[in-house]
Amino acid sequence: MLDGAVMAIGKMYMAIFILFGIFSASAFFIQMNQGNEYKQYINYQIERNGGLTSSAMDHIEEYNKKYYESRFTIDSPMMNQKVKYGDEVNYTVKGNFKILYFDLPIQTVSLKGSALSLIR
Repeated sequence: MLDGAVMAIGKMYMAIFILFGIFSASAFFIQMNQGNEYKQYINYQIERNGGLTSSAMDHIEEYNKKYYESRFTIDSPMMNQKVKYGDEVNYTVKGNFKILYFDLPIQTVSLKGSALSLIR
């Protein structure tokens, strides 16, 4: 009789642990998908401003603070440079992601991207 009660409680704890694991993995992948949305915004700014110019970086940082709580950083060898029409700008977006419900260190994920300058 007591064996069945202990087993039922154990199953409940395992089910709760699995649910929290699924929720934290879902939240992690949702945050990673936000990195793709952020890359798209960076691409638009590169196209409109002729590269990662200071005005483009101001818009990007403002957008990052407003929508992503400054989770992302940009690294590029072409930072603060205006490039010619049709030149490609390569960059890397680094995102810091916290895994919910578990005491794990903050995960840093790098996403590479590139865009063409469309300013003549």
